[in-house]
Amino acid sequence: MLKIRDLTLSYPGRSAPVLGGFSLSVAAGERVAVVGPSGCGKTTLFRAISGFVPVEPGHLFVDGVDVGSVRGRTLRHLRRRIAVIPQKHDLIDRLAVYQNVMAGALGRWSGLRALRFFLYPSRGELAEARAALERVSIAPELRRRTDELSGVSSSASRSRARSMASISTSTGTNSSRSSARAAAASRPFSI
Repeated sequence: MLKIRDLTLSYPGRSAPVLGGFSLSVAAGERVAVVGPSGCGKTTLFRAISGFVPVEPGHLFVDGVDVGSVRGRTLRHLRRRIAVIPQKHDLIDRLAVYQNVMAGALGRWSGLRALRFFLYPSRGELAEARAALERVSIAPELRRRTDELSGVSSSASRSRARSMASISTSTGTNSSRSSARAAAASRPFSI
C-alpha cells in the first residue's frame, strides 16, 4: 500500500535535507506510528505522501502509484484517496459540524456543487456526514456549530470524520481511531 525507498526531502535555502535516505513499507491493515521531535520531518513526510512536496531523490509509491511522477488530474485523483489529519485541526468554528466534516469532500466536488452544499445540503450529503461522524461517535452533533463543541477529543474526532468524508469513494472507506496525527487512505492502510 505504501512503499518509500531512499527518500530525501529538502527545502530551498536549507543546507541539510529534512529527511535523508528514508525508507518505509506499510502493508494493507498495518499501522505504523511516526514519532519524533519537532522539525524532524514528520509533517514534510505526510506532505510528500500527498504529493505536495517534490520527491527527489528516492521513490514513494501509494497503492503502486509513483507519487513523484504524477501531475494534474492523476495527482488530484491520488490526493482524493489520501487524507492527512493535521496536528492542528484547522476547523472553521463558525460552521456547522457537518460542514466542517464535508469540507473533506471538496476535492471531489465541482465549485458549484460545493457552493450549493454550503447553502442547501442534500439528504445524501448529510447522510454521508452523519456516517463519518458515527464512525467517531459524535453523530448527534451533526448540526451544531463547531465552536459549541468542546474538548480536544471532539476536535480530533471532527478532523478524523473530515478525513473519512474526503476519502469516501466507490472503492470504500477506512476508519481509524488512532492518533490525530494519523493519515488514512481509501484502502486499508494508515500511518
